[in-house]
Amino acid sequence: MPLLELTDVHARYGQVRAVHGVSLTVDEGEIVALLGANGAGKTTTLRAISGMVAREGSLVFDSKPLPRKAEGTARLGITHVPEGRGILGELTVWENLKMGAYLRRDRKAVARHLDDVTSELPWLGQRRDQQAGTLSGGEQQMLALARARLSKPRLLLLDEPSLGLAPLIVEQFFAVVRRLNEEQGLTVLVVEQNANAALDISNRAYLLEVGRVALEGASAELREHEGVRKSYLGY
Repeated sequence: MPLLELTDVHARYGQVRAVHGVSLTVDEGEIVALLGANGAGKTTTLRAISGMVAREGSLVFDSKPLPRKAEGTARLGITHVPEGRGILGELTVWENLKMGAYLRRDRKAVARHLDDVTSELPWLGQRRDQQAGTLSGGEQQMLALARARLSKPRLLLLDEPSLGLAPLIVEQFFAVVRRLNEEQGLTVLVVEQNANAALDISNRAYLLEVGRVALEGASAELREHEGVRKSYLGY
């Protein structure tokens, strides 16, 4: 059984439908990309999974129906890093990090996890008292990823992580995501307009157009698809 399975999912904002019957799967331990232009329904699909928009259809996580509210989804181990990173700019770096563990009760394990994260990214500890809103865009994205890790996610949802970042920072960010996947088995569903970056990091991909799945397959196969190449890869 897939870790996450969506079947004929519809989602809307009020009376406006943004997703029209999306079906997809994410297996444990893989990275899956959602590609598509603006307005294709990528972000709405993630919000439907997280319980942030009205939705219909079947959404199953670890063989159980997903709760309709965001808190219930988070308690199952689904962590959502939204477009724009969702950093709390008035709080310090350290306060933002600790927010990632707000559902955890294993305080000693949380402290060890904080040590692990800051040993990998020492600047987080060195700048723990700095207001998060004063960090650069790339630093905020790394902080958002580190904060998400503190929740010990079974499934990480990333929404447009490369938005507004320089190419080198994008490369560094996705290198960290790939390492977490390879070394810790982190399962990731990533929404990304940068199709090259998304296909490089993912095992499989879905292409959404106007709220529907237009194409799906192994990332290497989609990279060779003529329509994907011309419309999304630029060659």
